[in-house]
Amino acid sequence: MLTQAATDGGRASKALKPQLSEVLFPVAADRVTPVELAAVFLLGSVVAFFRLGDVAARGNIWAEDGIIFLQTALRHPWTATVFEPYAGYMHLVPRTLSTLVTYLPLRDQGAALDLSAALVQASVATLAYVGTSGFIRQRLWRAIVALCVVAVPVGPDAIEAIANLHWFLIFGGCICLVWTPRKPLGWGVLFGVLLITTLSSPFAVVLLGGALVRLLVQRSRATVVLAGVVATGFAIQSTVMVMAPPRTGINTFGVDLAPARFIAGFVRRVLGDAVFGVGRDTINQPAPGLQAGVVVVILVAVLVFCLSTSEGFPVLARAGLFGALAILTYSVPVVATPALTTEDPFSGGRYYLAPALLTIVAIMCLIQGVSDLRQRRSVRFGWLAVAVCGALAVSLLWGVESSWTVGKVWGRQDGPSWQASIDQGRRACAASSANVEATVPISPQGWTMSIPCALLRG
Repeated sequence: MLTQAATDGGRASKALKPQLSEVLFPVAADRVTPVELAAVFLLGSVVAFFRLGDVAARGNIWAEDGIIFLQTALRHPWTATVFEPYAGYMHLVPRTLSTLVTYLPLRDQGAALDLSAALVQASVATLAYVGTSGFIRQRLWRAIVALCVVAVPVGPDAIEAIANLHWFLIFGGCICLVWTPRKPLGWGVLFGVLLITTLSSPFAVVLLGGALVRLLVQRSRATVVLAGVVATGFAIQSTVMVMAPPRTGINTFGVDLAPARFIAGFVRRVLGDAVFGVGRDTINQPAPGLQAGVVVVILVAVLVFCLSTSEGFPVLARAGLFGALAILTYSVPVVATPALTTEDPFSGGRYYLAPALLTIVAIMCLIQGVSDLRQRRSVRFGWLAVAVCGALAVSLLWGVESSWTVGKVWGRQDGPSWQASIDQGRRACAASSANVEATVPISPQGWTMSIPCALLRG
């Protein structure tokens, strides 16, 4: 009897795996047309490029984009810099983008660098629009997800900055972890994004764990390749990190690990800011309370209760999957950061970008579930669920709108245009033939980068 029970249990386990696989990793629900893809990408590019008004058009270069990446690309070929670590890890995307813009005339490189950041953001938005189609069937809700990527309501320090694109890529990588494309082209994009992400961020360790979990749940040739791609990228990144010079100015890890602070940080910086944005906060002011995040917790809890039916299980499981990814992508940077970023509404905003966007996807999964199941009368208190969905959707859009110009807090609108910077450099080089390079201003105030006089005189 024990043998028979074990056999039956094994069969039940095998039967459960495909069912769990279909719930957590559904095949893309419908075909996205080329016109639809182009529209999402082009509109996303425009929104991302003009997020800061004319800043990108003027070619205002931000911090490490200039002093680390463009400055190095102007002097050395890509092959000599691609594995060069900065801040202790490899940056494939910024190194590649900064090298590509050097093929343009010097006067166009500032705007091109900002445009490249906007295009990557729009690409991630398009990926999210397509990759969540198995979870979020209605185009409207996926369009809101895409809008939140290009007009992200958190992380103003990541806006139009190639140095911080890996935070968007981590979100895109998480989408790829759960996406099941219909065609080989989709799988190729999926593998490529995962490889690029792991070669651009040390926090992509989250992707390695996610890939292994998917391999356990969904054993197939594609998931084996997926896990192999992530493992390969992570191995290369780890090798670069091990060989990199020690980081300076970093204190001990885990300063945000006190349980109360850790949980409060997630409620405040992820849940509250993801839905209500950071436009309601003021820089250099005390951190806001937990009220916004608590409101989100209550609204989500109401939806979970309304969907707690037999037919609602897949919806809750999928939303829970994205919620778990949000917690993981929140935890790793917070554990590693040397600052108390959980308590300042503008400190380290980029750390909360990926978990905030994953939270938004989780909320959209719940809204889609209410929309689908209410038609079959499988939602408890349907009128209440609809009201809560409406409140969350309106709050999300309000958060995006109120945070639209939040980039001003970093002073980028007041920064020098790229043309003004190179004009200053040319004057410095013309002042003496002995000058080999010129130091030019970039943003934020007080930051500079150097440009070879040979390029400025040319």
